[in-house]
Amino acid sequence: MLSASLTFNQTSLIFLFVIFALVTIICSKYLAIYAEIFSSRMSIDTGIIGLIFLASITSLPELSVSISAITNYPLDIGPDLAIGNMLGSNLFNLLILGLLGILFTKKFVESKNIYFTKYIIQSIILLALVWLIFISVNETFNTSILANKFFIILIPLLYIVFIILNRNDFDNRNNSANKSQLSNKVSLFYFKFLILIFLVVLSGIILTFLSSKMARPFNEGGLGLSSNLIGTLFLALSTSLPELSLAYSCLKINQINMALGNIFGSNLFNLLLIFIGDIALKKEPFLKYVSNNFNIIFLSILFLSLLSIPIVNSNKKKLIKFLCSVVMIVYIFSIYLIS
Repeated sequence: MLSASLTFNQTSLIFLFVIFALVTIICSKYLAIYAEIFSSRMSIDTGIIGLIFLASITSLPELSVSISAITNYPLDIGPDLAIGNMLGSNLFNLLILGLLGILFTKKFVESKNIYFTKYIIQSIILLALVWLIFISVNETFNTSILANKFFIILIPLLYIVFIILNRNDFDNRNNSANKSQLSNKVSLFYFKFLILIFLVVLSGIILTFLSSKMARPFNEGGLGLSSNLIGTLFLALSTSLPELSLAYSCLKINQINMALGNIFGSNLFNLLLIFIGDIALKKEPFLKYVSNNFNIIFLSILFLSLLSIPIVNSNKKKLIKFLCSVVMIVYIFSIYLIS
């Protein structure tokens, strides 16, 4: 990873951000194709590949930047950057759903799957638990039983239960992967697949590093923005760019199950990072040091998650477009409020 001693000015920050964003977009395009082929090789439905496998891969930048923020920054900055990154990524993933719903409305109408409603409800349950713990460790409510550090363990336990419940969803059938690709030498295929995964993760981590530099004062080469805004907007955008480009690429090759599985699976995985962040801080719940401004983001994610249920289930184009437009408006308004 890049050294923390490196210095940048505003121009170089923006230039490098664009370069690595392009690398992420290009690699994600091919990663979607290889994931489809991998699905056929393993006889696993693309929805499960998206929900568990790709969601874990595309969420690795979130994991990296959150741990780095908690362990390397002061308590008045690090926890805000970390939670802003985690929740901001979830909010941005729902924005991705809105954007895709507008761009690929016909595919949303034609492809309905009952399992996605279940995944959304699971993410809402996990979000509600995290929000209750967040409120409980707040100074005003620190007498709540949920303030006990033991209850943070419920986050990974619930996550594991959800993954177990979801493992048999969809049909284990071969999909329409390119047959010429399927006949490629197995070792060469997996080598290329691993290289693509590595490049997507590395680019995401570098993007988060560049975004963290934007939090510096303007006279130090940064953009002089608040840690709340940097975490929720720039870090979230950086770490969620793999989800955006991958989901778009999946829909371009008619793999909507993989695209939606990646979005909702990533939202589940990002909430698991709350527990990991708590372990990284060791002494006290790291949510204790998080700004109360993030109540706005919790509420926005909850609202957009509920809104996403009719988006993935409706068969009316106009309704889908309208609801997706509402998603985009709520996202912009939430970012404005927290800034």
